[in-house]
Amino acid sequence: MEYIALKHKLMKEVFIIVLIGLIFMLESCGEKEKNIGDDVLVLDFRHDGNIDPNEILTTDYIKLETNDACLIDKVIVQVEYASDKIFILSGGADRNLLVFDISGNFINSIGNMGNGPGEYVMPVSFSIDTESNVVSVVDIAQRKIIEYGLGGFDFISEKELGYYSSCFEYINANQLLLKNSDSQSAYKDWEFLLTGGNLELEDKYVTREFVTGYSTGHTKNIYKSEGQVYAYAQYNPIIYRFQNDRIEPVYHIQFGKFNLPPKEYLEAISTNNANFLAELDVSDYIYYYCVFQTSNLLNVYYSVAQEAYIGLYNRNNDQIYSFPKTYFEEQMMVGYMDRPAGTINDFIVAALQPFDLKERLEDSYNFDPKLKTLIQNSEDDDNPILFLYKFKD
Repeated sequence: MEYIALKHKLMKEVFIIVLIGLIFMLESCGEKEKNIGDDVLVLDFRHDGNIDPNEILTTDYIKLETNDACLIDKVIVQVEYASDKIFILSGGADRNLLVFDISGNFINSIGNMGNGPGEYVMPVSFSIDTESNVVSVVDIAQRKIIEYGLGGFDFISEKELGYYSSCFEYINANQLLLKNSDSQSAYKDWEFLLTGGNLELEDKYVTREFVTGYSTGHTKNIYKSEGQVYAYAQYNPIIYRFQNDRIEPVYHIQFGKFNLPPKEYLEAISTNNANFLAELDVSDYIYYYCVFQTSNLLNVYYSVAQEAYIGLYNRNNDQIYSFPKTYFEEQMMVGYMDRPAGTINDFIVAALQPFDLKERLEDSYNFDPKLKTLIQNSEDDDNPILFLYKFKD
């Protein structure tokens, strides 16, 4: 009897241990964030279901005014909202920094194309410092930062970088954190550079595992959210936060069954400094990823094998969602949306192109009724309609 009782006891303990192990496995595979360090959260944006994004998101639209002074050549590179205004950097052949009010009415342009004082050749990003009342454009072609007043948008000054940088963010009026995009300068082995207000180097952060002059994806890899500065780099899964003159990892991004390209693969397809992006685009590795953050949402947009995905992390309840972009567009009834370009308040912002929307409307596409009304009042060559989405309260 004692043997049988002991046997039953051991079986019960084994069952409990197995049950605990199963619970642990289920929790680790769930949607909640996972902690791999004291302060680093692993966020796995794997696609494992087809929840309707309408159940978790609320949306809005802004129809941008169109006139000869504010034409956007289809592509929107970056969107920011500050001082009750929408700032938009347009892409295409004629890049411009344009300012609209929250209703989409055009206010003014900032700077203009050219190579004279206060002019830009290839603006790739901009940063806004509301404390110093300055908006600054990064001109990667001329390797300089051009400053304009945030009030009247007048040219203030320009500063020579001496190396290629795609973006930066103000730490304060006397410090900037820059993304290093140079493959030949003395700083080529570092991802991020801390400088003083006059761009004198103060420190370097995060070793670049793969040094290249080619890039893709969103150019604003350093951003500010709720007063804090964050930074990330392609081919590196970590999102860092800068504070107290230190850069610390905050999020570790994972992409389900997909992986970032390993250094050995990147080196193999970029021999003799060849442009490797076309080959990477059709590979089974992550082509690029972009990050956009608000008070309650972390949006990771990524592309692999020419298919895009939208990953959403709810910072309030720790839930993670991931959608193929085509499924997301279909469920949200917006037709084709461009890659997200920035934030307005707590909304993520992506552009919808009127010429595409009107063509789909003629083909009886089932649009969101609110968007359909805007399309009916648009022309093919109008400026994009901004599509805004955020988590429901």
